[in-house]
Amino acid sequence: MDTPAPQPIAVESPPAKRFPAWLAVSVAALFFLCIGGLIYWFLGGSFGNTSAFIPDPNRAQQSDRHNWRKQANADGVHPLDNNAGFFVRSGPAFMDILNPNDKSKSINYRFRFDSQALLPPDQWHLVFGVRRIFGDTKMAETLDVTKDQLDHLRKFTQVTMDLSKSDRNNLIAAWEAYDKAGAKADPEKKLVALLKDASTRALPSTKTHTIERVTEISKLFTPDQIRELTKLGAGQPITPLHKPTTAP
Repeated sequence: MDTPAPQPIAVESPPAKRFPAWLAVSVAALFFLCIGGLIYWFLGGSFGNTSAFIPDPNRAQQSDRHNWRKQANADGVHPLDNNAGFFVRSGPAFMDILNPNDKSKSINYRFRFDSQALLPPDQWHLVFGVRRIFGDTKMAETLDVTKDQLDHLRKFTQVTMDLSKSDRNNLIAAWEAYDKAGAKADPEKKLVALLKDASTRALPSTKTHTIERVTEISKLFTPDQIRELTKLGAGQPITPLHKPTTAP
C-alpha cells in the first residue's frame, strides 16, 4: 500500500507593516514646512541685508538688519522693525527714514539700491561671502582670512545712491508731505513715483561705483580666497584653505 506523499503546509506570511495615514501626512507636512522655512530665511530671514551693500559691517549690524525681512514687500511705504523708522520702496530702489519718532535724534535719510541691481552674479556672491566671514570667525579661519584683511575691509564706507541734490531734496519734501497727510494714498503714490524717477537717473553711476568698490575689495584677497568666498556666497560647498599646523 502506497504511503501518500506529505502535503506542504501553507505558511501565512506576516502582514506587511503599513504606516498610519496620519503619520504619512505629518511627514509630508513637516517636509513642506522645512522647505518653506528655508525659502523664507533666504528671502527675508536673518542672513543680512544685501541691498545696503556692505562694506560697512558695523552699520550693517545696526540699522540695515531691520530692512532685510521687509524687502519682499511691494512698492510703497513700510515700517522698519523695532520702531526704527520707515523705508520706501520703488522696484530695486529704497529710501530709508531712520529715527523719525525719536525727538532726541535728527531724522536720517538714506538712499540705496538692492545690490542685485548693481552687481553681476559673481560679484554679488562674493559680497555675500565677505559678509559671512565678518560674523563667522570659524569660516574666516577656514578660508585663511587674516585679521589684517578684515581690518582693511572695515575701512570701506558704504555705497549709497548717487542722487543729485535736487532729487534728494524733492524726495525728502515728498516724504514730509506724506508724513503730514491725513489721507496717505496719493502722497504715497507721488513719493514712490519720485523715487522711481530719481533712482533711474542715479542707477548708472551708482552701478559703476559699486562695481569699482567690489573690485577694490577683491584686491585684498588671494585668487583662491576669491574663488571660495564666491562659492560661499552662492551657497556652494567650499574647499578649506587653512592648513592646520601639525605638532612636531
